[in-house]
Amino acid sequence: MAVFTAKNRKGAFQLSLGFIITVVFAIVLLSLAIVWLQGLIGGIEDISNQLIQQAGVKLDETFQDSEVNFAIWPPDGPPYQVPVGTKMAVVAGIRNDAADSQAHTFGVLIERVSEPSGATTMPVLESVPPPKTVPFRGDPAKFPLLITIPEGATQGVYIYRITACSDADDYGSDCPDSITDAPELWGTAKDFVLEVTGR
Repeated sequence: MAVFTAKNRKGAFQLSLGFIITVVFAIVLLSLAIVWLQGLIGGIEDISNQLIQQAGVKLDETFQDSEVNFAIWPPDGPPYQVPVGTKMAVVAGIRNDAADSQAHTFGVLIERVSEPSGATTMPVLESVPPPKTVPFRGDPAKFPLLITIPEGATQGVYIYRITACSDADDYGSDCPDSITDAPELWGTAKDFVLEVTGR
């Protein structure tokens, strides 16, 4: 039968204490490594929610103050500057003022039509929101289109064409595969000009 002396107990305690310290140290190092990797890999500043909220207000103002039935925000016009390492949103808004005074299903199509010469790494377009049914002269439908500009994206001007479509016409409820497949289906197509800059 083994006899535990004070010396044996002290050695066992020191071994347990050393093991605990090693585990705690390993957890701290792992946590620091995860934070470092998130900063290295996932260091994308997400301003999409902020832009979506701003767009909601701006598009509502546009539809209240004019007779347009399709608009985007940020608006088509001068380049909208966004630095690399950013996730942003451009929002398309559609008001149903169909001639038949009925609810209709609407969707949007976005396509990059121009990029800087020699561009290699480009902004990444996220999935387009599904079509929505919009009541006649009800609240406008809003379609947030998310664009991620990764670190290392080629700087310069990119042009995206945003087209709206509806089952209120002869082209069906789905947007065509390409904006070249059909004419502008609802309102007038909008060009969103994005300028990618350095930090």
